[in-house]
Amino acid sequence: MEEVLCFRCQKKGELLFYHQKYPIVKCPICDQIFTGKKLISNELKDFYNDARYFKGMYGESKYHPSQIWHRIVARKRLKLIAQFQAKGKLLDIGSGYGIFLAVAKHYGWLVWGVELSKPACDYASSLYQLNIFNGEVEVANYPDQFFDVITSWDVLEHIPNPVIFLKGVRRIIKKSGYLALSVPNVDSFAARLIPTKWWSLRPEQHLWHFSPKTLSRLLFEQGFEPVLCAKSPFNGPNFTRIDNMVVLAQPITGFNSRT
Repeated sequence: MEEVLCFRCQKKGELLFYHQKYPIVKCPICDQIFTGKKLISNELKDFYNDARYFKGMYGESKYHPSQIWHRIVARKRLKLIAQFQAKGKLLDIGSGYGIFLAVAKHYGWLVWGVELSKPACDYASSLYQLNIFNGEVEVANYPDQFFDVITSWDVLEHIPNPVIFLKGVRRIIKKSGYLALSVPNVDSFAARLIPTKWWSLRPEQHLWHFSPKTLSRLLFEQGFEPVLCAKSPFNGPNFTRIDNMVVLAQPITGFNSRT
């Protein structure tokens, strides 16, 4: 395993507790909570390319209860987005089996996807005939200011460097566009009640553990202004998720990055 430093401050975190063999730490400068050790790149690639990873999440059939649930959530999230942007070009980063994209396509969006897992890309392309790039968004070579909406559901916590990721997103999103994402909420009641057993830690996968405060700060620093944060499991876009949050943000006009 490799040591992880705070993506913002490049500092080693102070230990909070261990989860399995992984240290969960907090940056002494900015209070970002993160996993202090990570799998090396090849191990992580093998992890996501293992077909069992997504089968365990979605099942194999499109009639599996998990896939049905994901389609329900997709409709609720698209309904939220439609309040700000009705239709257009949509990119889903971390598109998995393509369920969200398939629903978006059904509702008239022009859709693209990005996914690291080759088995997931193959599944989505075969079942839903979707245009999905197998790799990272930074090397997908999309045109500048191309997408009206970029979504990233339960992805940012996995990204090795969220700053580089959001810079790449900002380049390809329209100035009038919207970024919609979801992450586990480390400030949720569940996470605070049982921190050492919180089921969304998943330290072999999740590097960054965001609160509404630290996520908003990151988005502001990279030129996005949050316009909505849904934390309640009774809120449509965060349907049934008791320890998650869904955030919608828009590029800040005239923003110039200094980092």
